[in-house]
Amino acid sequence: MNTRLATPPTPPTPATIAGVVLEEVCTECVGAGWVSNPDWQAWHEAGQPAGKEPRDETGLERDGLAPEEWMCPECEGNRVRTTEDGRLLLAFMERWFDVRRR
Repeated sequence: MNTRLATPPTPPTPATIAGVVLEEVCTECVGAGWVSNPDWQAWHEAGQPAGKEPRDETGLERDGLAPEEWMCPECEGNRVRTTEDGRLLLAFMERWFDVRRR
């Protein structure tokens, strides 16, 4: 089994200011910053030996093989998502201090 799938990194500590939570751990990737390709995950769970390529019938041929993991689309790999309070603070800073989101 892929060890990266079995041992995700420790989730980050969300940022706070004066007790107000500005970001939360991403619920899609659980703070890992990446998500598993469900086809590969099913292949591993089916008991296929790690390190060997999936057979053609899985739809994951050697040529054009889909990545096993990719950046989380929800948090864009940042491991956290901005809360509503965080978005309000960002909007305030953009309006008054010429701060731009990255």
